[in-house]
Amino acid sequence: MQLRLAFVSAALVTLAFGAPTLRGESPEDCTTGALECCQTVELASNPSTYQLLGLLGIVPNDLNVLVGINCTPIPFVDGVVLGVCNDNPVCCEDNNTNPYVPISIDCVPVAL
Repeated sequence: MQLRLAFVSAALVTLAFGAPTLRGESPEDCTTGALECCQTVELASNPSTYQLLGLLGIVPNDLNVLVGINCTPIPFVDGVVLGVCNDNPVCCEDNNTNPYVPISIDCVPVAL
């Protein structure tokens, strides 16, 4: 309950003082896919990432692309971020909807 209250309080403070805007690649520039917040971002060629992709039946076209692991969407409106990403904000081309390990492929880092 306290965690939920802290989250709601943080969201209200963000709305009261204005949400941060993106610096660098903006949501409008994120034309290849969705803006995501990923717990981990690794190259597809990383052995553990490659193995995870294989277990999920995902075969990347290029092993030099970034793969986001445990990703959630970052909502935004008119270039203003409406959420918080304390991990790795990225713009990803292919967002896998695997319910066990949310993965995004072909990601580009985004500065918030």
